[in-house]
Amino acid sequence: MINFKRHPQRRNFNKGKLTIGVFGLRFALAIVFLVSIVGSVLFAVQIALASSRMASLNLEEKKLVLEKKELEDKLVKGDSLLELAKKAEERGFYKLDNIVYLEGEKAVAKLP
Repeated sequence: MINFKRHPQRRNFNKGKLTIGVFGLRFALAIVFLVSIVGSVLFAVQIALASSRMASLNLEEKKLVLEKKELEDKLVKGDSLLELAKKAEERGFYKLDNIVYLEGEKAVAKLP
């Protein structure tokens, strides 16, 4: 006698539920959600660091602009004629009240 038993059918435990690979859909969505939150936090930290660097660079730029202006003012003040005259007097040069000529006046392009 031959026994014709039906093979036992496989039971589908996830009947009606979507699966992605081995994991369920909820688990996969939770992973995606957590990764996006972690990415957002890291992005916010990077933005904060970049803005703090930018603020320090702006402060340094303002200091350098102020120093440049001070140096330009010093240069202009040092080149003025009054300052040059004062420096000349301090270094031993002085202005004569009367000018002494060693030779007589030479006639240049004089009519005969």
